[in-house]
Amino acid sequence: MYNRKRKRHAVKPSSSSSSPSSLQPNDQYQLTDPSSEIPKQEQPLDDDDKVINYLRKMHPRQTVSHPDKPTYVTIIVSTSEGQHFQDLQPNFVTSLRDNFSIKDISISPVVPGCIDRYITVYGLGESISRAILYIAFILNAKLNNIGGSDLFTFKSANYKISLLLKQVHKLSNAHGLKYLDKAEQFTYNFSTKDFHVAFMQGDLHALFNTLLQCSELDLCVDSNDTNVENIPLFGIHADPALYSRSSENSSLLAKSHKNLIDFLHPSKLDSV
Repeated sequence: MYNRKRKRHAVKPSSSSSSPSSLQPNDQYQLTDPSSEIPKQEQPLDDDDKVINYLRKMHPRQTVSHPDKPTYVTIIVSTSEGQHFQDLQPNFVTSLRDNFSIKDISISPVVPGCIDRYITVYGLGESISRAILYIAFILNAKLNNIGGSDLFTFKSANYKISLLLKQVHKLSNAHGLKYLDKAEQFTYNFSTKDFHVAFMQGDLHALFNTLLQCSELDLCVDSNDTNVENIPLFGIHADPALYSRSSENSSLLAKSHKNLIDFLHPSKLDSV
């Protein structure tokens, strides 16, 4: 008897199958570099000339009614920060005049017992606002940026300044500041109770237009005004004076240190 073998019909793989048989020899595949999809990190600002050129090209979004009217802006710094800029004189004020066309700059003297000093810049509104931003760049990105822990770029919103103003309640966050704190309950002048601190944080454009807003509203204070008192009290800045150690604390520290040494290395007890 004759046995006939049955033919087995192979099942064709579907086009969506991932088996090697579905790959055609003429198919082309494009390889992509994963590193090309990683966004480039912004580089920190470390070139003063680039910062100066950038500030000089800034245009105000804030209305400036009297662009040719001389004015001034005063910022509050610590004693060590003020000393840093004082040590740069006279080259520093010459640089500000050449790059931003300001008229002059004033740094208040040290008052014993007070950790605050004032830097006042004189000139036209836009010029002194650019100069103040350049000072803020030095304070934030260089002087106080220990170890480069913070990234400061043209667009970063971590630049901080403290202004000495009058009628500070008139100031509003109209230009996109990240943070604005008006110390309306604290005053630097006990005769009129009208000079206050305004702390602000934001990018360079927000700070630039807020400075112009202060000038437009006539809120700025001249630190050389006879009504400005730099009283011998701790101010708003963290300064080494805050960590001074009194003789009493030094005595307690020495006693605690001795107790610790005795605990770690006890003396031999006398035999009874």
